[in-house]
Amino acid sequence: GLGHKACISGQGDMPFKALLTHLICLGDDEPQVTAYGLEEEVDYYAPAFRFEDEDDNPWIPYRQMSETPLPENHLLDARLRKEKEDAINQINHVRNVLQQIKQEASHLLNH
Repeated sequence: GLGHKACISGQGDMPFKALLTHLICLGDDEPQVTAYGLEEEVDYYAPAFRFEDEDDNPWIPYRQMSETPLPENHLLDARLRKEKEDAINQINHVRNVLQQIKQEASHLLNH
């Protein structure tokens, strides 16, 4: 199986803009999604849940949550500052993506 190490929003392989666009468009007469939460987990490691020799939809048994240890005490303040910076960067990234989606939607509606 493949675990993963979390990366900064906007980096990595997830098609974030497409996923966010589809999420925003859910619902027929009214939006189905009115809010969503953000979570930025830079440098955290999660071991594999799925493995190559499994069926398409295997049962995944309960397991303990993944834990990435905190840095040594003398590095902790720097890590906490980086956590805050990463969170602010994520908010800015999401705002930029939402602005792109808004501009594309406006263009489609006006042309």
